[in-house]
Amino acid sequence: ERDLSLRRSLLSWGKKYSVGIILDMHAAPGGQNHDWHSDSDGRARFWEHSSNQKRVLALWEFLAHRYKNNPTVIGYDLLNEAVLDNTKLLNSFYQRLIKAIRAIDLHGSRFLEDVEVIKVNGDRDRLVFLNQKLETASPTPDESKLLARAGQL
Repeated sequence: ERDLSLRRSLLSWGKKYSVGIILDMHAAPGGQNHDWHSDSDGRARFWEHSSNQKRVLALWEFLAHRYKNNPTVIGYDLLNEAVLDNTKLLNSFYQRLIKAIRAIDLHGSRFLEDVEVIKVNGDRDRLVFLNQKLETASPTPDESKLLARAGQL
C-alpha cells in the first residue's frame, strides 16, 4: 500500500504539472541483472526462477488494470536493463508481458530495452525501443548498427 500511495503522489504531481509518467520496472524480484541498481546480490536470479517472472507478469497486469485510463501514465518500461545470455528467454518474456498488458490496456505504450534481441513479429503499435547510453562519447560502431536497426523496425 505504501508503494501505491507513493505512486498516487507522483501521478498527482505529474497531472498538476502536465508531466507524463512512465512506470518502470527497475528492480524485478531476484534482480534482472547482476548490478546493484536492480537490487541484485550480484547474480541475475530473476531468470533462474519462473516464480520471479510470474510475479512481474502479475504486477504489470495489476498496474495496467489500475492505470489504463490514467492519461498521466504515458507508458510502461517493462524491464530495466535486463541482462542474460539467453536472448530467446528475454524475447519470450517480453512477448508475454506485451500480450498480457495489451489484453488490459490497448492505449499505453510499452517501452522495451535491449532492442537487439527483441522480435516484434510485425506487432509494432505503441512499442518504444530504448537504448541507454550512459557515457558521453560518440556511439561505438556496434551502437550505431543498433540505432540504425531500431530505425528500421
